Amino acid sequence: MLDKKIPERLAFVLASIAEIFVPKSKFNRFSVAQTCRDHVFVGTKARDDFGYEPIVSDHEAKTGTIEWFKKNRNFWDGKKIK
Repeated sequence: MLDKKIPERLAFVLASIAEIFVPKSKFNRFSVAQTCRDHVFVGTKARDDFGYEPIVSDHEAKTGTIEWFKKNRNFWDGKKIK
């Protein structure tokens, strides 16, 4: 894990420059903006508008996600996957 951080504005400026010199790079203003924001997804609008009901409860989803991360630590902590 990286212990150092750069300010969001600096990352945005660097991404702007990267877009000019390496247009197909994944380091761009969009990726910086998305990485620096918290995202919360709420299904109430889908439920109200379309009658959507999730397959699993919020509790099951959170528990399953935590278990997956515990079992697949190499996938997300930067170590090589065997």
